[in-house]
Amino acid sequence: MNPAEVALQLVAPIYEASLWPEVLNQLARAVEGSTTVFVVHSLSGSPSGNVSVGINIDPSLQNEYDAYYHGVNVHVSKFPAKLSPGVIALSHEYLPDHELQQSEYYNDFLRRLGVFHLIGAVIAQEAGLVSAYSTLRPRQAGPFGDEAAQVFRFLLPHFQRAAKLQNKQARCTPGSNRWTFFRLDSHSPFGRLLSQPFDLVF
Repeated sequence: MNPAEVALQLVAPIYEASLWPEVLNQLARAVEGSTTVFVVHSLSGSPSGNVSVGINIDPSLQNEYDAYYHGVNVHVSKFPAKLSPGVIALSHEYLPDHELQQSEYYNDFLRRLGVFHLIGAVIAQEAGLVSAYSTLRPRQAGPFGDEAAQVFRFLLPHFQRAAKLQNKQARCTPGSNRWTFFRLDSHSPFGRLLSQPFDLVF
C-alpha cells in the first residue's frame, strides 16, 4: 500500500480521539519514520513541553523530554515563526545537519532515540500554546522529502477539524469548558494521559 492510500485510510480514524495513537503509528509507517510524537509546547512565560502521545519512544524518555529536553529542543527554538497553524516543516530545510549534531538536544536526547531527521505539522496555536505532531527517523534513512510532506499536508486539515470539533463538543458539554481531546487511556500501549486539559482556539 502506497503512502497516499494509507493517508486516505487514516482520515476517518482521525475524528475519533481514542484512535489517535494508532493513527500516529500508521502515519510513521506511511512516511518511513521510526518515532512519532504529539507534543504541546508553551512558548510564553516559562517555556514548557509535553509529549502527549509517543509512538516507539520509551516512557522514561518521554518523562525526560517533559522535564527538561523541551527547553533545549532546537526544532522549536531555531525558527519559532514556523510554529504557526498549518505549517509543514522539514528539519533539513531550517536546521543544518552540523548544527543539530552539535546541539545538546541531539547528543543527549535524540541520539538515544536513534533518530535525526524530522517532519512536523502544527495543528493549532493560542496565546503561546502550540500543538504539533512530528515523525523522526535515523540519519542513515535520509531527510524526509516531498512524498512525506504531501502525506502530512493531506492529513493536517483533518487533524485541525477533528480538534476543532472536539473543542466545540467539550464546550457544549455541561460542566466542561476545557479541551480534553488528548486525555487518552493511560493503559493504552501507544499513549498516556496529558497532565492537564487545555484550551485551543481556532
